[in-house]
Amino acid sequence: MTIEFQRTIERFQPDIVHAHLIRMAPYVGRTNGATILDLSDAVSLYLRRFKKSQKNIFFRFLIGTELLRVERFERVLLQFDGAIMCSSVDAGFMQERIKNGKISIVNNGVDLNGLTSPRQLLPDPVRIIFSGNMSYYPNADGARFFASEIFPKIREEIPHAQLFIVGQEPPRSVRSLSSSDISVTGFVDDIHAEYLKSAVAVSPLRFGAGTPYKVLEPMALGVPVVATSVGVEGLDFRGGKEILISDDPISFAENVIYLLKNPSERAKIGRAAKRAVLKNHAIDAIGNHLIR
Repeated sequence: MTIEFQRTIERFQPDIVHAHLIRMAPYVGRTNGATILDLSDAVSLYLRRFKKSQKNIFFRFLIGTELLRVERFERVLLQFDGAIMCSSVDAGFMQERIKNGKISIVNNGVDLNGLTSPRQLLPDPVRIIFSGNMSYYPNADGARFFASEIFPKIREEIPHAQLFIVGQEPPRSVRSLSSSDISVTGFVDDIHAEYLKSAVAVSPLRFGAGTPYKVLEPMALGVPVVATSVGVEGLDFRGGKEILISDDPISFAENVIYLLKNPSERAKIGRAAKRAVLKNHAIDAIGNHLIR
């Protein structure tokens, strides 16, 4: 593959080679153009947090071994003219580790033209959604955390509350959460419709890196979000006005209950959230920033 890639560069002589994700870095060989490494997030930061979250000594050892490999490999960004990350937290972490790396921040964005659904949908006033690729361990962990430690507290106050865990490739530990009040859908054709049918979206992540679309997309649709600090990390939203932020199960549940019981406040925060995303995360503006 490296040879084919080099032949392509020599044939087309591109002005810029934009490598997406660190695993593509080795394929960028000789070129007269600029080279950009799009890291998206700091894998080493994610692995550090992942290791810290594990109680099993064997898993901690395995993650630690991978962390050492990744930290050595991330220095490959010094071979590029520039690097891109989507979160100021990740960029700051990486800049601290690799002093001479030229790192720019380009926010994650939402394609507002794509935020459509085939029909008008009204939210179910007791429907909660948690979305994401469930094969990504922090999402699976967040689903289990919410279902076991937060959702029961919500049900005590709102017995008819329903939780929808939406996202591809849920592992057995997530599928086993299915019950009369918890639906694990797997992949869906229209994630926007799933958001619009929901009263509240949640991002109960306990570790990870980067900035999550599970926050940006529902907010862009006017669906209020309750998140942990990690679940909204790297996104500059005003807590209490555009999003509700809680890190312990009790206050997280209280915030969800508050929104479910107060439709006017739910609508108010949803409108503020949508304005914030339109202002700072529209894909066209971010595309122009990337080009500059």
